[in-house]
Amino acid sequence: KKYVLVVWSFLLVFGCIAIFHQFSLAYLRTFGENTDFYKLCTMTLETTRTSIRKTNHTFQTNVKWIRDSMKVKGGKKLILWKRDEKCKK
Repeated sequence: KKYVLVVWSFLLVFGCIAIFHQFSLAYLRTFGENTDFYKLCTMTLETTRTSIRKTNHTFQTNVKWIRDSMKVKGGKKLILWKRDEKCKK
């Protein structure tokens, strides 16, 4: 239950950030793109986006790992073995 709560709170926070950025970008496009403030905001937006993407990717990988290890007892050993088999090929 706690795990699910953490996941949802993360998603909520990231969603709010994304919405806020979209609004701020629309506002800035209306009031001029050449300002330093606009440049700063776009830079912030890009870095935020990339960090969110990376976080999301690692998060999904971890979830997959947990799910797979739950399916099979000693699941991690199985996954590691599968990975090593792929590397050999």
